[in-house]
Amino acid sequence: MKRAVLFDLDGTLLDTLEDLADAVNAVLSSFGFPSHPVDAYRYFVGDGVETLMRRTLPAGTATDEALLQRAMELQRADYAKRWHAKTHPYPGVLELLADLEQRKIRMAILSNKPD
Repeated sequence: MKRAVLFDLDGTLLDTLEDLADAVNAVLSSFGFPSHPVDAYRYFVGDGVETLMRRTLPAGTATDEALLQRAMELQRADYAKRWHAKTHPYPGVLELLADLEQRKIRMAILSNKPD
């Protein structure tokens, strides 16, 4: 008998890719750097904000620690404003969670999000 289920959040329960991409692209644009198509972010995300920014900054700029830190600050601020604009649960997720709740199976989220 299952007593609990642990979920990841981004990319498992919620499709957050477009909001993440929009926030990072806004930061890149503010520095005059080219943006990336949303689908490219499927390969950029998954290892935290620092790695995300290192992967998306133009070659040769990701080693500039001051630039990287500023880009991370801007990304966090921009994402805090838009995280919910396009984010949505994947199909079937709400029904799954309701079923688990009805069956009194405990649920938790294990995520690398800072909050």
